[in-house]
Amino acid sequence: MDKIKKIIKLLFGYGGSQFLVILLPIILLPILTRSLTVVEFADFSIYKVISGLSTPIIAFALSTFLLKNFYSSLKNTVKSFIFNSSIFSILVTAVLIIITLFLSDALKVLLELNDHHVIVYAFINTCLFSIHTLLLTHYRAESNMKKFFMSNLSVFFITIGGVLFISNTNYMSLKLVLNIHMIGYLSSILMGFIFFIKFNSKDFSLNKHLLKKAVSFSIPLVLYSIFTQIYTGTDKLIINSMLTKIDLASYSAIFQLSFGVSAAGNVLQLAFSPYLFKKMSSNKTIDKEIVKTILSITFGMIIFSMIYYLLFPFLIEVFLPVEYFINIEIAKWFIIAGFMQVQYWIINPFLIIYEKNSYLLYIAIIAALVNIILNLIFTKNGVEYAAMIYCITWVIQYLGTLIAIYYAKKNFKTF
Repeated sequence: MDKIKKIIKLLFGYGGSQFLVILLPIILLPILTRSLTVVEFADFSIYKVISGLSTPIIAFALSTFLLKNFYSSLKNTVKSFIFNSSIFSILVTAVLIIITLFLSDALKVLLELNDHHVIVYAFINTCLFSIHTLLLTHYRAESNMKKFFMSNLSVFFITIGGVLFISNTNYMSLKLVLNIHMIGYLSSILMGFIFFIKFNSKDFSLNKHLLKKAVSFSIPLVLYSIFTQIYTGTDKLIINSMLTKIDLASYSAIFQLSFGVSAAGNVLQLAFSPYLFKKMSSNKTIDKEIVKTILSITFGMIIFSMIYYLLFPFLIEVFLPVEYFINIEIAKWFIIAGFMQVQYWIINPFLIIYEKNSYLLYIAIIAALVNIILNLIFTKNGVEYAAMIYCITWVIQYLGTLIAIYYAKKNFKTF
C-alpha cells in the first residue's frame, strides 16, 4: 500500500505540470484553428510530423539512457552527460538544417508548404525540446519535484500567453507561433543550466567514452523510434499528398483533440517508469505489486477513455470551428488507439530492463510496414481509413510487445 501511495504522490507531483504541457496542443487548438487559415493549420500539422520524424535522430534516446543508468553507473557523471548530450543534439540539428537549406525548393514542393522555414523551425524546436526533456529526466531521477514543476510551468505559460497575445493582434501567423514555442523551451533550458544544475568546469568537457556508451545503448531505441514516428506521421503525409488541405487540417485537429486519452496515460507512465526502473534495478522479477499496479492503470484508462468518448461531441463544439467538423466520425478510432498506446507505454520499459532493446525495433518495423502499406492502399478513399489504420497499428505494437516481453523474461540471464 505504501508503494501505491508513493506512485500516487509521484503522479500528482510530476504529473500535474507534465499533464499541462502534454495538453498544450489541445489547449492551443481553439486558438490556432480560429486564428490561422486552414492552409496554415495544415502546414502546422506537417511541422509536427517533421518534428516527430526528426526527434529520434536529434534526441537519440539519450534521456532514456539517463533514466535507466542514473540509479547505478551515471549518478556521479550526470552533469557531464547532460552537457555532452546537449552538444550532440545541437550538432545533429545543425547538420539537418544545412541539408534542408540545400534542398529547400524540392522539400517545399514535395511537402506542399507555403514556407520551407517551417522545416527549419521543426528541427530547432525539436532540438530545444530534446534538451528540455533531458533536464526533466534528470529532475525526475533525482526526485526534485520543484525543478520539474517550474520548468514545465515556464514552457506552459510562455507558450499559452504568447499565442494568446499574438492571436489578438494583426500579426498572427504560423511563424510567430513557432517562435513562441521556441522561446518557451529556451526558458526552461536556461533556467536549468543557470539556476537548477550546479555545473563544474570539468562538466563542460567532451566525454567521448560516456557519449559512445550512451550512443551504443541508444541505437536500437533510435531505430525503433524512427519507425514509430514513421507510422505516426505517414497518415498525415499521405493525406497531404492524396487528399485536400481541409482533410489534413480536420484530421489533425480531431487527432489532437483525441490526444487527451494519450495525455492522461503519459502522465501515468511518467510516474510508473521511474518506479519500475528503480524497483527492478537489482531484482528483475515482475512481482504481484507490479502486476497489480499495471492492472489498476489499465482499469483506470478504460473508464477514462469511455468518459472521454462520451464527452467528445461537446469537446468538438467547444474546441473547433464548424469547418473542422467534417470528419468527426474518426474520433473513436483515435480514442481506442490512445488507450492501446498507453498500454504499450506501460509495458515497453520491461524490454529495456531485460536488455532486449532490439525487440522494440523489430516490432516497430513490422508495425510501420503494415501502416505504410495500408495507408498507400486505402487512405485515398478518405481520412477514416487512415484513422482505422492508425488504430490497428497500435494494436499490433501492443500485442507484439507483450509477446516480446514473455520471451525476453524467459531467456533473461542473471549474473
